[in-house]
Amino acid sequence: MKKIVKVVTIAVAIALVLIAIKNEYARFLMQDASYGMPAVIAEDREYRDNADDQGVTLFIGSSMFRQGLDIYSLEERLDGRNYILSYNGNDPALEYLELEYLIDNDVRIAHLYMDMYTGSMIKSPWVSDDLIFLQTDTEFKLKVWNNIKADAGFSDFWEMFVSSGNDLLLSWPVYNTVASSVFYRGGNISQTASVNGEFQENVANDNNTYVASPYEDLEPGDGFNDEQISYIRKIIKLCRDNEIEITFIETPKYISYGISREYMEMIYKFALILEEENTQYYLSGTSKASIPTDAKLPHLKGTVEFDNSKADYYIDPIHLSPSGRTLYTQELAEILNDRFQDS
Repeated sequence: MKKIVKVVTIAVAIALVLIAIKNEYARFLMQDASYGMPAVIAEDREYRDNADDQGVTLFIGSSMFRQGLDIYSLEERLDGRNYILSYNGNDPALEYLELEYLIDNDVRIAHLYMDMYTGSMIKSPWVSDDLIFLQTDTEFKLKVWNNIKADAGFSDFWEMFVSSGNDLLLSWPVYNTVASSVFYRGGNISQTASVNGEFQENVANDNNTYVASPYEDLEPGDGFNDEQISYIRKIIKLCRDNEIEITFIETPKYISYGISREYMEMIYKFALILEEENTQYYLSGTSKASIPTDAKLPHLKGTVEFDNSKADYYIDPIHLSPSGRTLYTQELAEILNDRFQDS
């Protein structure tokens, strides 16, 4: 019996050590990847001694940025280093921790562009992309757990600290090669995309007409999750404390989605929060057209015109196709480049 207890004790001890090693050191495997925070950190260290380097122009967001921004177009039209940092379902609570993590690792950020994704504002903090657990240290994961523990259970704790990413680690050489082949500086460079079948069926039935919105009764952030609102404000403050210029960008949604009353109200509420924080942002042409003409939006820097009525430019109502991604980013980059030249 004592022998069995000893064997079990040793096995548990070994397992705990392996778990601790994974949580703290697996991130170093990803330094040579073409995506993710470890790659951003490693690259910035390489440029540390370059006197001409002003830091990275960083785009932090959800799959809206991964599918909506073309890294080649950004590099072609914007000066300096550009990097897209995106995770599925990325919300402000997690984006704040990502930004803080990069700053704590001495990444020099010349300009931060944030995803103005309204869908992330209506839910409680959560993590939808467990790849982030392989890319960060134990302290980061504990901060994430503190954010989500009110809505989480033991199975979520187990997944975060024990089981997440184990399959990727076991197949790391193959996985990393395949994954890195479809990313470049965090941007999705794949020219193929799976189109949502329901989206295709619904396109033919879209009437694409505006609906009335009761803007008069809206308050900044009305209907949004309070924690997510607070993290938007924390992100802005963190940038100001570290002298990082920050701008929010709304990627274009397919027209039937973009002109729905619910979406128009949410994007306007998001804009009102940014106005309260004296923070600049860019809207799509469709969203700008939906906002009351007498609305005072001094921090709206401009609109990015894009034909969001063409279904070929989308794989679903909120994600651009490869062709749509390229065309949109070219237009966006031209506008951003003009702003830099005027400043």
